[in-house]
Amino acid sequence: MQWDPQAVRAALAAPGEKTSRRLLSELCEDFRREKPEEWKRIEAASYSEQDCAAAQRAYRRASAVSTALLVLALAVVIAAFVLGDFGAAFLTGWGNRYLLAGAVLAAMGLLVLGGLFAGKYRAIFLATVLLEREERKTEN
Repeated sequence: MQWDPQAVRAALAAPGEKTSRRLLSELCEDFRREKPEEWKRIEAASYSEQDCAAAQRAYRRASAVSTALLVLALAVVIAAFVLGDFGAAFLTGWGNRYLLAGAVLAAMGLLVLGGLFAGKYRAIFLATVLLEREERKTEN
C-alpha cells in the first residue's frame, strides 16, 4: 500500500473538503483490506500522543453513536413489522400505514448517517496514527 504523508497531512488539515474525505476514506479502506491484523492492533492500542488519543476518542464516540443508531433502526423495523402484520386492526386509516413506512425510512436514513459518521472518524483516526508512525520513523 502506497500513501503520501504530505497529502494525508493536508487532508487532515481540511477534513471537510470532498477531496480530503475521499483521500482519507480510500486510505482507510485500502489499509483495512490489505492489512486487517495491523488495523486490529491499531484499533485496540491506546495512544499517549495527544493527536492520536483525541482521534481515537472521536472514533470510539462515533462508533458508539453508530451502534446506537443501528439498534434504534432495528427496533423501528421490528416494531413496524409487528404492527404491520399483527396490528392491522390498529392501522385503519391510510395515514397510519404511511406514517409507519415513514418511520422505517427515517430509521434506515439514521442508520446510514451513523455509518457515514463512524467511517469519517475511523479514517481520521487511522490517518493520524499512520502519520504519527511515519514521523517517529523519520526522527529515528
